[in-house]
Amino acid sequence: MINPARRVAEPKLSIVFATRNRLRLLEETIAAVRGECAGISYEIVVVDGLSSDGSSEFLAAQPDVAHILEERLEGCCRAFDKGFRAARGELVCWINDDVALSPGCLARAVAYMDDPANAGVGIGALPLSTSAERQDVYVINCTGQPPVPYADMGVIRGEALRSVGYLTTAFRRFGWDPDLSLKVWAGGWRVGIVPGARVTHFFFDDDMRRTHEHLRDDDTHLLDARWEARMADLARQAWSPELVAGALPLLPPWNKAQVLAWLDRPGRAAAALNALDDPARALETLYNDALRLHREGDPATARKLYRVVERRADLSPGLCGWAHFKHGESLSGAAARREFARALAHNPGIAKARLRLAPDPLRVVFGGAELPGYTPLDFDLGDDELWGYYFDGRKAEAIAIVGAPALLDLPVQSVLANALRFLTPGSRLLVGPSGAGEGELHAAAPQDILRHARNYRGEFAHWRDALLVGWLLAKAPAGLNEREIEWPWVLERAAALPGRGRLLDVGSYATPLPGDLSALGFSTTALDINPPALPDPSGVEVVVGDIRGTLFDADSFDVITCVSTLEHIGVGLRYGETASDPDGDARAMDEIFRLLRPGGVAFVTVPCGAGDVLPVNKCYDSARLGALFAKFETASAEFRMAEPDGGWRAATAEEAGAAHWWLSPWYALGLFVLKKAP
Repeated sequence: MINPARRVAEPKLSIVFATRNRLRLLEETIAAVRGECAGISYEIVVVDGLSSDGSSEFLAAQPDVAHILEERLEGCCRAFDKGFRAARGELVCWINDDVALSPGCLARAVAYMDDPANAGVGIGALPLSTSAERQDVYVINCTGQPPVPYADMGVIRGEALRSVGYLTTAFRRFGWDPDLSLKVWAGGWRVGIVPGARVTHFFFDDDMRRTHEHLRDDDTHLLDARWEARMADLARQAWSPELVAGALPLLPPWNKAQVLAWLDRPGRAAAALNALDDPARALETLYNDALRLHREGDPATARKLYRVVERRADLSPGLCGWAHFKHGESLSGAAARREFARALAHNPGIAKARLRLAPDPLRVVFGGAELPGYTPLDFDLGDDELWGYYFDGRKAEAIAIVGAPALLDLPVQSVLANALRFLTPGSRLLVGPSGAGEGELHAAAPQDILRHARNYRGEFAHWRDALLVGWLLAKAPAGLNEREIEWPWVLERAAALPGRGRLLDVGSYATPLPGDLSALGFSTTALDINPPALPDPSGVEVVVGDIRGTLFDADSFDVITCVSTLEHIGVGLRYGETASDPDGDARAMDEIFRLLRPGGVAFVTVPCGAGDVLPVNKCYDSARLGALFAKFETASAEFRMAEPDGGWRAATAEEAGAAHWWLSPWYALGLFVLKKAP
């Protein structure tokens, strides 16, 4: 509802503001406006948000005030929009009801807008006190990245106001004033600064201000959504030499640093950060803005911000290094290499910079080791995305993983799959213990890894698991075969037994051992979870079953042999096992104990080592073996270690239990004669 006041027919200037229950401030503001408008044809338009403190009655009695009494509260933005639409002036000034105007402020604003040199100015911004605490510092604020100046309060041409469609009323309290300036910029007008004018804002703290703070985030998100994609174009339009000269002294420190950075004046921008309370945090914000611009396809603007960060190594040498690195990524050739070298000078931990500087053919080493001719790298080898990030299209002639027992805790299959992705044909993957030289590492060619993996693919649920076997076999010494130790060892001891009797071979599958044992005179039964395919089944009873729970009677066998089988029992995703059974090997030994007659003998061989390599098989140390064989008497225990030449040597239990299958030619071997008490 608008009070039909005795309004000037065609005022030069309309002064618009909103109020609610601020009678004292309202009276002071109207009096100040009247004093400022001496000699100017003016009108005052006040939007009254249902005041109950006498403000409405006061406004209704003012002959020079167009009093708009709202029917309901709809927020600050809609209130000003109502005032703007009601204003009839050639120029429309908007202020708040808790401000003081510098002497001659409005006259200066009118003169500025009437100056023919400023015919293209749509808004004349009035410098505003920066905060309630600093009412002696006057600023022009900016919005967005790159920053564009806007008017918190100012004077707008009525023509420009109508051409941009007044205010965007989707805003509630915040954001509408920078949005208005951006619409004016986008409409082909300029936003200028009224020289010599000042507005002191008292930021009067009342329930209205406090209760609307929750709207700030929503309004900010709306402003970003409307303008983020256009800020670069608007900034190029806005920052003329004239505006730079007039605005820089009035910009808040953060906006000043942003503008100087965007104008590619990195030295001055870096120095401007010193005026901030937390320059290090501002530096990080600049860097993150640069990353965003780089990611969004604007490397030229990103480089401007990187150059500012690069000049403040005193605040953060690490961030300075990263700025040089990202700067280098936006360049090519010698210029890029210079930035990568500077990155490492400030931040030696940027591994990708080392990789970018590494010569061809590329050789890299992981694990903190140093190998001549190799570039050291360090990242989570189990992370597929990091491999792609670091290598970034390059491939290596050699990848070495040295001194990394922590590999036992990694998804080794992922390590292998990624290493193969980034190795060239004819290259090598090398692994070895700490302190090993290049010639002492265990090497395998990618084609050999893949060949073995294809051969074993049918045993595994996943291709990457077959790759693991492919690697272990490819790096093994030529001719190495633990069965050449195990089978003769079993046959020799079985042949030395005083009697023959009934014998159970566990895990027979396709081995010749059951036939050889039968030939020694034993009544042999071959047991496997899969149908055994013995090369010589004559004289052998074949049974398909699970050693964790058989149908044989207790005390059924005089001798039980179990050659390299326990380590597979309960391991999921191999040999058709879909679920893991961590105690499967212990359950198997319990069943062997049950099936063995009192006084009977079991010949058992297992791989030994420092940790399991799953889903290939488990590896055992002394502690695990002790628990596994707890019900038996261990009549003898022998251990073998694989040699680089493919042979085997005798070893201690401690050596065997510490062997690392990844970092050794092969796992160690344990051979045990177990007896069940009579």
